[in-house]
Amino acid sequence: MTFDSIIAPLLSPYALIFLVSFLLGLAGPQFRNRRKMMGMKFAGDFSAAIYLYLMGGISGACAGMIAATGALIQALTPAKYLKKTIWPRVILAVILSFASVYFSYKTLLDILPISMVVICRFGELQSRAQHIRFVYWATCFPWMVYHYMNGFYLPLIACIFLCGSLLLSIIRHRNSPILASVID
Repeated sequence: MTFDSIIAPLLSPYALIFLVSFLLGLAGPQFRNRRKMMGMKFAGDFSAAIYLYLMGGISGACAGMIAATGALIQALTPAKYLKKTIWPRVILAVILSFASVYFSYKTLLDILPISMVVICRFGELQSRAQHIRFVYWATCFPWMVYHYMNGFYLPLIACIFLCGSLLLSIIRHRNSPILASVID
């Protein structure tokens, strides 16, 4: 990682798309409400997918679009319908993930973002925003590996900040019985 490899993407015309994605990614987990959090995640994932596509990260872009689709569905689905629509949403995410791997696979590294999206889809099936935040936090680390190995240093830095933001939001909203006993 050189100074030029970090600065050059900041000066590219795609930097605005990245900046929007980054700010939405930081803001989303701070909402207490699951549907608002998912709405912000949709906008952030969609713009991140566009950025990765423009930078040549096809498997990451596919994963981002699957994540954006899942977040949009979650934002539009009231909590009372979550349990009724679990399996169709999971099956759709898995089918889209396999199709993405089929069309974008070049190296083993291409499977990493797709698999993290599937894990996040299972996490989003939770009705509690705190559980969703924890799953997102855990999947930040494989995304960091993907970005680093592909030379996408701006998204790598964004993942580091997002990981910190998620950790802060987990601590801020720690009324979850699972995490309250761990954190307190």
